[in-house]
Amino acid sequence: MNFLSHWEKVLWEAIIFFIYIIICKALTRQRFTKKFCLAISGTVLALIFAGQIGIFFLSRNIMTVLTLLPLTAYLPSILCLHIISKSGFFQTVTAWVTGLIAYRILKTFLKVLMQSFDMVVGMKTILITLCLSMASALLLFLVFRFLRKPFRTYMEGSHGNWMFLCFPVFVVFLLFSYLGSMSGNVSLQLLILFNMLAIFLLLIRALVAFASVEHMKESERVLTAYMQAQRREYEEMCVKMETGRIYRHDMRHHLMVLENLAKERDTGRIVEYIGDLCGKLSSTEHKVYCQNPTVNVVLSTYIEEAEKYCAVETKINIPKELPYDELDICAILANALENAKNECRKIKEKERPYIRIFADLKEGKKLFLSVENSCGEPIEFDADNLPITPAEKNHGIGLKSIRAVVKKYSGMLQCECRDRMFCLNVVLFCPREEVPEQEVEVSVEKQPSSRMSISVMVSTALLFFLLVGTMPLLTRAFANEEEGKLQGEKIRLIDWGDLLFCANVPAVHLKDIHKENFEKHMDQIIDQMKEEFLLYAGRKYMGYVGGDIIYKIMQDNDRFLSVRFDTVINLGGSVEYCRCLTMDKQSGKIISLDDLFTDGYIEAISKEILRQMEEQVAGGQAAYFIPGGIWSEEECFKEITADRNFYLNAENKLVIVFDEYEVAPGSMGMPEFVIPEEVLEEFRR
Repeated sequence: MNFLSHWEKVLWEAIIFFIYIIICKALTRQRFTKKFCLAISGTVLALIFAGQIGIFFLSRNIMTVLTLLPLTAYLPSILCLHIISKSGFFQTVTAWVTGLIAYRILKTFLKVLMQSFDMVVGMKTILITLCLSMASALLLFLVFRFLRKPFRTYMEGSHGNWMFLCFPVFVVFLLFSYLGSMSGNVSLQLLILFNMLAIFLLLIRALVAFASVEHMKESERVLTAYMQAQRREYEEMCVKMETGRIYRHDMRHHLMVLENLAKERDTGRIVEYIGDLCGKLSSTEHKVYCQNPTVNVVLSTYIEEAEKYCAVETKINIPKELPYDELDICAILANALENAKNECRKIKEKERPYIRIFADLKEGKKLFLSVENSCGEPIEFDADNLPITPAEKNHGIGLKSIRAVVKKYSGMLQCECRDRMFCLNVVLFCPREEVPEQEVEVSVEKQPSSRMSISVMVSTALLFFLLVGTMPLLTRAFANEEEGKLQGEKIRLIDWGDLLFCANVPAVHLKDIHKENFEKHMDQIIDQMKEEFLLYAGRKYMGYVGGDIIYKIMQDNDRFLSVRFDTVINLGGSVEYCRCLTMDKQSGKIISLDDLFTDGYIEAISKEILRQMEEQVAGGQAAYFIPGGIWSEEECFKEITADRNFYLNAENKLVIVFDEYEVAPGSMGMPEFVIPEEVLEEFRR
């Protein structure tokens, strides 16, 4: 009878508990596979349910069961969430505290309903259940519609601000718990409920603002990297064009050589010399599409590549002198032609796809650009009138780059798809002399940032007042709490205005003495890269300079731990460095090549690397500084040194790594060479 007399309270508590579980699940990402996480969650829920039944049979009082729910239901669910959550400690805490805020809102709403329908007989349970279900549905709608996506975005992008967010959210929960437990009339409870909803909505707004900032930062990083790649490609084209000019300038010298060979009647050498000269000149020739040499290099390069897959029609009128930054025009054409070429490559039909290019500068003030290409399938567009692209790396970056240039010149961008033809139209207006370009950029960028800052400041101020008002509660609540630690990695961030240095390093799990030694050498690498970063920032370049260190664990077994640290210094272009650490876990020593091999290994490894270099160069796969080419003897690779950078891969093979420009041009990045087992077999210790 005791259970039957309170069955409606059990039902209401069950509704609130499952809403809490759904919200926590929505705000976190799974660490394991979906089936495994469901198995763990199902097991925990089954144990919680069995525990409630056990407590009821022991106490014979359902109110005892309901009173102990925070300890017997919510606490196990929180522990389970930390086990299956892929996020860090504070991210997960923020997720379940947000779920508990929703729990407190529903509990307060339930109290209001019970007081409001106290005089209603017969339909009371049905009405309360219906209203509670509707309120639960509304909370779920708010979470899934407005909170879930920005929360996860902020969770993935932010690494250092979670303590700042977790602490106020936890304070809000404590405040809600205190206010929700207060007795009073319906009017007071309604006022408390409205304040809870307002703060919950404010929390959603703050998270949306934080997520927007993280999204803007990530988009800026990706777009900057893409533009740097475009700039490097353009610079390589310019070098190629300059080489062609040098060859043409030296033509009179070649003619003199041919004249002397003709006098000697050495026909064979004449033919050989002419063939060699024609080969060098053909590699630098470009078809003339417009008068501007820079834009013409981009057009000829991309059109030549596109003609392998489709027909190309051009009608281009771009003069030698342009009122725009040439790199901006090149960026639009390069991205548009790259996208058009990739789309044409996908078409497998008999009819040959095509690309039509139109460009015209009207009255020296308006530049019209249009690129049309065949497309295999209909294209859908988003709210910004840009094609909806797959959620994969680097998809859609080209069009965002084009839109950024169009915005810079207050122009117009139109994308449309009709009759299996995609058309990209761009209009650029001549920049006004009285409005400096930098001021235009600042005004465009600062407006949304200002609105977002106001929202964040309001949120912070409100949470601060809540913190001050609940200080006695916080003192008791946090008296014995230990500081949380992020698992998996550490982040070192150094910020000097426009200069940003960020190092991501692993949190290794080793014996204390071994861990201290590993972290000591790891810190030396970071300090070395920081000094290199400051050298560029302080002596060589002005404006933005950024340095990023990322790591990758190449091998981690019972014997060795081998970690690779890649550093990229961004300064308009980019410079890359690589440093590796390999530790013998048994001795705790950071090992070098001398520790792994006996005398003679340097010659053997160097010979193998040179063999691989020559093989790749002969196959046209790479370009290295090796003898027999155009490189001087001082530039050519000879042999490695004992302190050569290396790591051990997952197959326990030795991999030698070189920095950018060390043994090859910058376009080769950081070359690495895997040394076969048979080369090192006789030298192993």
